[in-house]
Amino acid sequence: MGGVVKKINGVHLQAHTEFCMGKRSSRGIAIAWCAIPVVLTSAAIMVLASVPPVSRDALTHHLAVPKLYLKHGAMVELPYLKCSYYPQLLDLLYCIPVYLGKDIVAKYIHFCFALGTAWLVCRYLQRKLSLAWGCLGGIFFLTIPVIVKLGITVYVDLGLIFFSTASMLSLLGWRDKGCGWPGLLPAAAFAGLAASVKYNGLIVIMLLTFSIPFIVKRSEKVKAQGALHMVAFFLVAMAVFSPWMIRNYRWTGNPLYPLYSRVFEHQKDIGQDSAGMSHIAARKYVYHEKLWQTLTIPVRIFFEGKDDDPKFFDGVLSPFLFFLPFAAFFGVPADRRRDLAFFAWFAVLYILMVFLKIDMRIRYVGPSIPPLVILSVFGLHNLANGVLPRAFKSRRIAGVAAVLVAVAMFLYNYRYVAREFDVVKPFAYLSGSVSRDDYIAAYVKEYPLVRYVNEHTATNARVLACFLGRRLYYFDRDVRFAKDLFPPGAPDSPGTPEELWNMLRHEGYTHIIVRYDLFNNRVALLFNHDQKVVIAGFFKKFTRLLKRSQGFGLYAIKAREVG
Repeated sequence: MGGVVKKINGVHLQAHTEFCMGKRSSRGIAIAWCAIPVVLTSAAIMVLASVPPVSRDALTHHLAVPKLYLKHGAMVELPYLKCSYYPQLLDLLYCIPVYLGKDIVAKYIHFCFALGTAWLVCRYLQRKLSLAWGCLGGIFFLTIPVIVKLGITVYVDLGLIFFSTASMLSLLGWRDKGCGWPGLLPAAAFAGLAASVKYNGLIVIMLLTFSIPFIVKRSEKVKAQGALHMVAFFLVAMAVFSPWMIRNYRWTGNPLYPLYSRVFEHQKDIGQDSAGMSHIAARKYVYHEKLWQTLTIPVRIFFEGKDDDPKFFDGVLSPFLFFLPFAAFFGVPADRRRDLAFFAWFAVLYILMVFLKIDMRIRYVGPSIPPLVILSVFGLHNLANGVLPRAFKSRRIAGVAAVLVAVAMFLYNYRYVAREFDVVKPFAYLSGSVSRDDYIAAYVKEYPLVRYVNEHTATNARVLACFLGRRLYYFDRDVRFAKDLFPPGAPDSPGTPEELWNMLRHEGYTHIIVRYDLFNNRVALLFNHDQKVVIAGFFKKFTRLLKRSQGFGLYAIKAREVG
């Protein structure tokens, strides 16, 4: 893999040297040089994606819900899964590979939206700068660590990023073509599709709606129609998004469930959690962060990201996305400055709104990444053609310096790609030395028990899963997730092991899967002595251990005796 990364970086070095040093080549050769790193990068990501899905959100949501829809033969309400009330445009696409038994293909579908976004970025930069700069921007976007990570997982964020970028650039194209009414419709439709992928798309609709007066040139007469354009954009976007609101209103009385649940007090109770402390306050107690550390999270995400660690935002960005955009505004004409300011305005406000709304995850700020990439390429262009030549008094030295910056950008990104091969280990699976079941079990610890349930229980079995993180997808039996066998301290809690047994059997449960460490800690901390006796007696008298694996246990609940 190291050789591939070196080859990619060598290609970049030669291509970047040519355009930074002012050399020209034919369009065909330029396209070829740009295509090589795109193909190699895409191939690397496709290899990484060619393993069974094991990411949490794929197993709890993006594959699990489509599987249940296929089981029921329709989009039905699933009150025990809050995620089933989210917009599901991409999840519906994932129904196809799930139905065909090719769930890995869902990753390829997701990655296609990254390729589409890279093409949008490349096309915009090509029009404004050149093909070489456009390709640099597209490849830079494609290799940003969080984009690579999303490209090899079954999430939906790349769809949100694609549609938000398409809406943003369509708005600028609408402005450049004279602000005619027909040209506004595609931009609004893309914004509506962004919201149809994920609720974060509502932020996109809001920001782009209010940006319309900002991006229109002041000298144009159409400036006076700014309010009408804003209303039209908003209404069309919400019309595209409306099927999901109608569905949720019919199910819950809240068109945006589970958002704004307090506003829609008449909605039916579907197990909604009560509000706790704010996510900003929680970081102080959970991660022992100081106030200045929490307040600087919108900056820290560019430098301190780490995969699978919520303290460090569960993802990796690039520090170049923070520094290079500042150079984008050096010595640019007024008409171009307006577009660059629009990109900066959108990215900054989007990041701040996510920061204020929810505990930060880097993938949540995905729609801000393409505008930051565009700004970064403009920044590098300005460094190569203006700032550095004046600083070094030599275009040759300035070109070399710009190439070094570009190489550093891609070394940072490709180092992450290389590390992912050690994390994902795709070659062991692709070579056949590791089976699908063994691969999944290495990353999903309870999977051997899930497989046992699927193969050795009746089709009408019902499983109570305690502390399994709602990883539903690989279950072929009815399953419900909980932290306890019954709520601690509940006034109507069972008083004897037999009452607990009767309660669980009455609810149809035939088996229990328990994660021992978390379950035992919760019982020790929250349950009183009598309740602990009930739980211990229940497991001793009314269950039978079927299998243990990697800290999990599977128990069969004894059936009621007949007669």
